[in-house]
Amino acid sequence: VPAPTAVPVPAPAPSPQGAGSKGDPHLRLGHGGKADFRGRNRTLFNLLSARNVSVNILTEDGTARIRGAVVNGSWVTQAHVVASTLAGMLRFSYWAAKISAKTLIGWSNGTCGGRPFKLVGLALTPLRDGPKNRQVCGEVVLQANYSSVLLSLPEWNISISPMAVPSYDYQKNWLSGPTVRLDLGFALRVPEESLQVAPHGIVGQSFDGDGIGISGARDPAPRAGANLSTTAMAEGAIEGSWRDYVMASEYDTAFKFSRFGAAFAAPRDTTGLTGERVRSPANTAGSAMATENEKY
Repeated sequence: VPAPTAVPVPAPAPSPQGAGSKGDPHLRLGHGGKADFRGRNRTLFNLLSARNVSVNILTEDGTARIRGAVVNGSWVTQAHVVASTLAGMLRFSYWAAKISAKTLIGWSNGTCGGRPFKLVGLALTPLRDGPKNRQVCGEVVLQANYSSVLLSLPEWNISISPMAVPSYDYQKNWLSGPTVRLDLGFALRVPEESLQVAPHGIVGQSFDGDGIGISGARDPAPRAGANLSTTAMAEGAIEGSWRDYVMASEYDTAFKFSRFGAAFAAPRDTTGLTGERVRSPANTAGSAMATENEKY
């Protein structure tokens, strides 16, 4: 007898707290924290590790003119999601190398319980609800739009959006490295205090339930005529070292602070974090999402 297909239920209103990665890469952390994270060339890192979902990204070095400066930085060029669902394991990947910087039409692929699928941007098919635009894997819905993909899970919304390097209007300022980057956004769909497994990962750990953001290391702003090499690795805002978040493969879930598959996990211990504390603004609904309209 075939297993019953899980039907996604309506989600509660999203949490006003969001977080994510954008640009080269700038981190927006839970409760208003900020940090920069260069990564290491062609190295995988975990951004979010939660009870039923884990998100890894790959960074690649590149150079571009930004605000008149030559910036030797990096960009997120791959995003890989693993989720445990009622239909089996979901493995999903978005590859910036598959995207044209001129059109930014989306393309991504994955498997649901071993069944392969792919998602494409709306410009390639008019069927928003067609199998190439929307996939349901157990209780998870994956919706492709023109460029971006939104994954709706029981506890999280995860968005992945391709962007030209350094930005669409300034592609002439690209100098070397990847021509398309990925920006990611994370938002809770349930109250933060209801989580039995407090999330971790470079970004996920900032959802620690205390209402106070912690900012980490940031690179200086580009200045016209300057040559800048980014070095910040979110020091002060993350537990341990950046090396603790390096992942062995695209869909690997195991690392020092992994929460994947856990039944219970307490929030991170913030007492050892040296970053600046910021009180979470009361009126910033959605403001921390990674897809803000900024130049880079």
